[in-house]
Amino acid sequence: MEDKQYPDQVILELRKECEKRQKSSLLLKISNLRKIAVYEKAAYMMIPAEWESMSAVWRCAKYNRSDRPEIIMTDTHGDATITFSAIGEMDESIGIRQQLIQLRGDMQQVWNQIIFYGMGTIKAGEKDVEWMDCKTFCIDSELYSLLFLFSVRDQLILGNFHCSFSIYDRWKPKILEMLSTIEEVAMSE
Repeated sequence: MEDKQYPDQVILELRKECEKRQKSSLLLKISNLRKIAVYEKAAYMMIPAEWESMSAVWRCAKYNRSDRPEIIMTDTHGDATITFSAIGEMDESIGIRQQLIQLRGDMQQVWNQIIFYGMGTIKAGEKDVEWMDCKTFCIDSELYSLLFLFSVRDQLILGNFHCSFSIYDRWKPKILEMLSTIEEVAMSE
């Protein structure tokens, strides 16, 4: 009996091969990292070398509110973006973990369609970086978001990595790795 190949099978095999190539090319692309300032030259983090600051036009289009993040870095296609914002003074009595839990609760109240996944802590030198990830929904797509909090000189910094949900599994391990590169610069006297 002859082994038939159906068009669906061929398409699935081609798609699998394409996904393998994309995954390996993504890993090659982000093997080179560079250091960027994430808060007033007092803290730095390593990001993919080819990422650039988002242009003013795209900032306005993508973040159309006046309180958009101070730092917005994106890949060449705009598929993956990381942002940093100072969100106020660090409350030592509460701690970063509790503030992240409070942020999660606030987000759930405003956007009940969000699907939360995990929470964790990454060590960046002596500093704890608390993170959580979730799936959010836009008009015509789904986004993966990994939010993280850390303190720099008594200021609380909110970071947000987001990308298309279909590629989050390629990015999440790398972003968690990059969080471990956050470093605070000692104050000069």
